[in-house]
Amino acid sequence: MKRLQTAAGVFLLAVICGLAGCGEKKGTAKAKDYYALVQKQEKFGYIDGTGKKVIDFIYEDAGNFSENGLAYVLKDGKYGYISTDGSMAIEPKFDRSYGFSHGYAVIEQKGKFGAIDTQGNMVIEPKYEGIFTFGENGMAVYQKGDKYGYLSKEGEEVIPASYTMAKAFTKEGLAVVMKDEFFGMIREDGSEAVPVEYQYLDDLGENGVALAEKDNKWGYIDKDGNTVIDFIYDGASSFSKNGLAAVFKDGKYGYIDKKGKTVIEFEYTNAGKFSDAGDGTFLAAVCMEDSYGYINEKGEKAVPIRYAYVSDFSENGLAAVSDDMGWGYVDRKGQEIGDLKYQYAGAFGESGLAIVEAESVYGCINTEGEIVVEPEYENIGNFVKIK
Repeated sequence: MKRLQTAAGVFLLAVICGLAGCGEKKGTAKAKDYYALVQKQEKFGYIDGTGKKVIDFIYEDAGNFSENGLAYVLKDGKYGYISTDGSMAIEPKFDRSYGFSHGYAVIEQKGKFGAIDTQGNMVIEPKYEGIFTFGENGMAVYQKGDKYGYLSKEGEEVIPASYTMAKAFTKEGLAVVMKDEFFGMIREDGSEAVPVEYQYLDDLGENGVALAEKDNKWGYIDKDGNTVIDFIYDGASSFSKNGLAAVFKDGKYGYIDKKGKTVIEFEYTNAGKFSDAGDGTFLAAVCMEDSYGYINEKGEKAVPIRYAYVSDFSENGLAAVSDDMGWGYVDRKGQEIGDLKYQYAGAFGESGLAIVEAESVYGCINTEGEIVVEPEYENIGNFVKIK
């Protein structure tokens, strides 16, 4: 497998397929509107959410379809782009190519990177050591030598390559950058928004604060660099949608709210972010004595702490877990959905389908545990809506 989109080192991602319909297996009614990149016998092609082959397995490498309905493919040693009907939209002529983002795709020629538009026109000549995904503001991080800066979609170097690391601009118009060994934030005009003085700095979260590390302690700052939660923790995570964050202090994890108040006591050896489990419920994975389970926002045990591995809950109220027997699923009340029998189990997506591994091949199941896509593929990428 070359470049299927992955998570946690495995080819298992949230699957976006169809919704349930009358007379069909749950999760298949609109599944024809969703395609997944799959690998079989070392070739790449595409299936829809019912498991039907929709584009032949003829490519040496391929990517997921982007929002513009194009996917990169490798044919006879060169990369091009196909449409959702399988026709070649941009002829194979690149040494490497990547997915479209905000109307542009990064390509590589003779070891240098440039960018094309959806018609295949070269908008940035391939002359850089690296160009990375275009952000919402139409700017992309570029690499010149061992430094990073920002390009406009027309190829203008609007912010010189002077950083040792640079992230994409967010919707707030801010980007995390690194100079030497310290992080800060800049604005789109290149001016400094947050001083470059942190050992670590995350993007702004939904509550308008960013996780940061300074002087070997963790805390939170706002978009202007003001400290909003003191740097008193030995470790921390960004805030979840429910306004709580896991923090580490004196050898244990607990949770704080956006004002820095401890709302769940420090008693866990590990703790994850709260995930939306649907029906207004948020649950977080926690660890006690090498076993994992889930708690609710009050700190109450929602799922027994008895599993070897766990994942975040999906909004349909199911989460993948494993014990000595294998992987399977539990609901938000702690009830196991069938047996824990898979070699691995991925997250459920909006459609109610998830990728599972059985006997070293991959397929898809629905929320009832029914097989929707037979396990026969060497790998499956995430399903993407194409209609």
